[in-house]
Amino acid sequence: MRDRKFPIMITIFSLFSILMALILGIVIYIQYSRGAENAIELAGRLITENSHEVILKMENLYEPLFFAAEQASSFPSISEKPGLQSHPAEEFFLNTLDRYSQIQIMYIGFDDGEFYEVLSLKGEARFRLMQNVDAPNDAVYAILRQFNVETRDQPVRLWKFLNEARQTIGSRTEESTGYDPRKRTWYTAAVNSTEPVKTGPYMFSNIKMPGLTISRTLSSNLNGVLGVDMLLGQMNSYLENLGSEEDALILIYNENSECVACPENTASGADDPGLPHLSNVDHPAVQGFLAENDLDKVVSGYDYEVSSGGENFIVRIHPMPGGAGGKKEYLFIAVSKDRILAPIVGTVRFTTILSIIVLLAAFPLVYLFSRLISRPINNLMKEAKKIGAFNFD
Repeated sequence: MRDRKFPIMITIFSLFSILMALILGIVIYIQYSRGAENAIELAGRLITENSHEVILKMENLYEPLFFAAEQASSFPSISEKPGLQSHPAEEFFLNTLDRYSQIQIMYIGFDDGEFYEVLSLKGEARFRLMQNVDAPNDAVYAILRQFNVETRDQPVRLWKFLNEARQTIGSRTEESTGYDPRKRTWYTAAVNSTEPVKTGPYMFSNIKMPGLTISRTLSSNLNGVLGVDMLLGQMNSYLENLGSEEDALILIYNENSECVACPENTASGADDPGLPHLSNVDHPAVQGFLAENDLDKVVSGYDYEVSSGGENFIVRIHPMPGGAGGKKEYLFIAVSKDRILAPIVGTVRFTTILSIIVLLAAFPLVYLFSRLISRPINNLMKEAKKIGAFNFD
């Protein structure tokens, strides 16, 4: 059986076509590889910048609490006991709550177990706060006074509610809940420190919601501790908004791998809010990171590429300054690698389509060029066959 032979024009046409397609493919591959490499490098620099920016923003979020604690603790009459109607620092507390939206509660715990608290009912948690303290519909502030009475074994607790104009619109007496500020972590931590202390997250006893506290001893004397509270939900919302701005997942976890503040989860529980473990965070970046890495061996400031649920992510870990309750805290930032590469993929897709169009458009020219080259070669082959047949005409 004789070998099958293709016409030389078809051979030349095929070779040129394959060569053009190969060159275009190499160009497209190099373009994608270099573009993807540059995009990932740029993303790494942006994550670094964003990490420092997020840490700074979180410090700015906490700063008013530290400032308010310092200012209030040095208030001239701060150590006075509250009367049946008010406390000398009441207006200062109300003004501070109005000025700093992240501050939800300010209070004083005295060394004899008495307690004075001013609570803002504003913000995202307004409805739940009003329910938990049984406040009237128009209430904007709630004030709690817990004081000892010689004729009673348990302290007396009085609630007073104010409207936007700070006018009293309601009050009620509450049975003793057994609350003793001297036994709370925020109190004991401040007593044992000369500086403001960050405590939490934990469950706030009076409003049954989790948050953190900045506390410090009263500057005028040592007969009590002043506390400034922020709800954990405010931190969660703040991080969620930051994540939306940066198109990233941003959360904070502690050395026990508990999610201190996380857009996807909120703390819940009794006296201890029962912070969710990172493994319970329902996000593919977190799940993929935990599946591929040991948190105890994570190197801060290093980019980790993880895959989970059909998505690819770049993850960066940074230590947070300070920490609540003496526990180290870390910032977790994850950005979608697929989103970073999306513009590059789009460009490559456009280039590929354009290259195919150019290649198809070039086929007629290649065909003509092949015929131009193959014609004299075919004539030469015909003459060679005649010579082989001893036809020398």
